[in-house]
Amino acid sequence: MLRTPVGELPQPTLTVEVHNTASGLPPVPGLTAGLGLAGLTERVALAGGRLEHRALDQGWRVSAWLPHRAGGLSPRPGG
Repeated sequence: MLRTPVGELPQPTLTVEVHNTASGLPPVPGLTAGLGLAGLTERVALAGGRLEHRALDQGWRVSAWLPHRAGGLSPRPGG
């Protein structure tokens, strides 16, 4: 399931929510930089957003809230 509504929270925000029923795979030793939930959390934060993730009874849910500006990309924080 993928939802991508644009709403008015404190500011216009793009919400992306992904839910799957995968049980997950074990991590690959030595292959961690920029991958997985840690890397995704970092990238969303760099865009001025917020990421939440949690295991469900069957699968995972990952939700991201990103600043949205009509007609283009939101500027990066500090830039």
